[in-house]
Amino acid sequence: MPHKIDVYHANKYLQLGKSFNVLQKRVIHFVVKELQNEIYNLNDQKTKGKQIERTLFGDAYFNIPTKTIDPNNQDSRIREALRGLIIPIDDKEFVGNFMLSAKREEGNWRLLFPEKTVHFLTEVSKGITPLQTIVYITAQSKYTIRMYELLMRFRDTGKWFTAPEKICDLFELSITYRKNYGRLRQTILEPAKKELKKLYDKNQSDIYFDFSEMRSGRGNKVQELIFTIYWREKQKKKEKQEGTDLQFISDNLKRIMITDVKVSDGRKKKNEEFINKALSVLTETGNLKKFASKLENRILQNTKIEYENKGALARYILAEDFGID
Repeated sequence: MPHKIDVYHANKYLQLGKSFNVLQKRVIHFVVKELQNEIYNLNDQKTKGKQIERTLFGDAYFNIPTKTIDPNNQDSRIREALRGLIIPIDDKEFVGNFMLSAKREEGNWRLLFPEKTVHFLTEVSKGITPLQTIVYITAQSKYTIRMYELLMRFRDTGKWFTAPEKICDLFELSITYRKNYGRLRQTILEPAKKELKKLYDKNQSDIYFDFSEMRSGRGNKVQELIFTIYWREKQKKKEKQEGTDLQFISDNLKRIMITDVKVSDGRKKKNEEFINKALSVLTETGNLKKFASKLENRILQNTKIEYENKGALARYILAEDFGID
């Protein structure tokens, strides 16, 4: 039996010393979503939402659709998951019962959470993004959720290097997957990749991934998996930086090649065409940041170069270092 390795479970940011399974995390994130809606006044007439129902003691009721807990609607799994939430917790930041009761009502489960849990999850919800919650509630496969949790750990670096055997441990898979990489890829990795990309395209996930294989040794066996992680927030930061670099280059090239230099109208037109071409190529090749640095350090701040010659130096660097002429 492979050793169970801890992963990025919901309880990591819930700060509780309990390990919740996928169904339980769906319930927790549903509650978090409802609390976020209440905090940010999303339960208004437009959304046709209702205020959270509370008792005189501050306990709160949440009505969660059965299929939100388990898309396969397996009653035994749902009941086991809910029983696992009716547990006492004695942690340095939380003492009491996590959930009080769960009652089946038509297609929903009516859950009662104590005031202590509601207060705790209200504070926690402020640090959980809506997209994180949507993944837990929307994803059909528990393996998609597990993969999401793991990839979130490496979203800043954009890469995750691991072995197929480690994946089996992290996903708590049977021995058959360890012996058969083809099955692991076909039934776990590829479906998770497809579903996360689908959620990402629908703006229901903040990350998606691709992966490649490193093979070697006898039988050309897969020794390592390389996951490439695409994180929406990182892409936004990159695009923002590229926009800043683009504006910086455009403004300064125009200044040293058109506005602040005495050139004929014909030369100004040619310089403008050259600048537009340079900006297009630098953007396409991903060299905006690199040239922006050279423009600032080697041209604009270079006191040895006469101002009227800085445009010519910019042309030279663009041609020699970036192939733009």
